[in-house]
Amino acid sequence: MKLISRRRIEDENLAFTETERGMGEGGIGCVTLKIVDSAGVIYDAVLYEDGTVFNGFCEFEDSDTFRRAREAQEIAMKQSSSRTSRLHYAAHTGEFFEEYEVPSVCYSRVWQVPRDKAIWWFFETSEWDELELTDTGTAAFWLPANLVQKARKTAEAENLSLRGWILEKLSRNLDLASPGVEKERVILAFSSPVGTFNVFGTEK
Repeated sequence: MKLISRRRIEDENLAFTETERGMGEGGIGCVTLKIVDSAGVIYDAVLYEDGTVFNGFCEFEDSDTFRRAREAQEIAMKQSSSRTSRLHYAAHTGEFFEEYEVPSVCYSRVWQVPRDKAIWWFFETSEWDELELTDTGTAAFWLPANLVQKARKTAEAENLSLRGWILEKLSRNLDLASPGVEKERVILAFSSPVGTFNVFGTEK
């Protein structure tokens, strides 16, 4: 990993250039950006005076985070209409990193999340967020407590558990809307400090 100072970037009038183009996961096109100086030395990112690092796409809180986060894999994502947050996990070190993106202003930043705080990433969620576990496709969304209470009472009146009632309603509506669509099944419902979540996963 090579870093170049912001001052050198300005003094030598250097800029990021595309060095590689390929296909990422899911067939999504991706490019690699590097900085090449007049001597042909290739740099991975720019180091700023405050210690932050920028790789042409994203800002990292420091050089150590930039180095260690590169080996981490995304395990979960939560997003709303205004921002996206991704939780990454490095299995070989047991470290967590959060990538926070605001598309409207082309802003993206990565920082390290302490292990004992990583679980709170899942609970620090607003009513507008949708949460997805990357590997399994399991998704979650927030429901107001009063709506959950009404659903629970209706389910009890029909002699069903809340889970069974939601599953029955989803299955029926999906069948009516698109008979060939792969159904979703309710896996888990739980409460958090910000409300009640219902978690879904694709039925295999």
